[in-house]
Amino acid sequence: MNIHDFIEEFRSVIVASVGRDSNPLYHPGTGRKAIYTLIKELPRRPIASQVDAIGGIVQALRSRDSAILVGEMGLGKTYISIAAAVALGFDKTLVVCPPHLVGKWRREVRQTLPSAHAVVAEKSME
Repeated sequence: MNIHDFIEEFRSVIVASVGRDSNPLYHPGTGRKAIYTLIKELPRRPIASQVDAIGGIVQALRSRDSAILVGEMGLGKTYISIAAAVALGFDKTLVVCPPHLVGKWRREVRQTLPSAHAVVAEKSME
């Protein structure tokens, strides 16, 4: 049985279980005004779904020490991460990413938060 068939067959049980066992920290659409206020200094404005993702990350990091952001290519995960760091008032943020994404991160940090300083730490291969 593949994952699609599994989900289709057990959809009602999965939905009931998630509804019963989860206690979301953030409810999409409810905190958008507060998030917009926290990121008002950013020159680029997020779309509604990005605001909800920012809100979720902010709530998660206010109540625990980590958060995971998962999304398809083009969703704006880099922007969401930068905006969440701004909303939380972080002065310094460490980004660990594959070498082929370092330039993209650096460019997006500069576009999203012009006052930021992006430094790339590289390992010497001596």
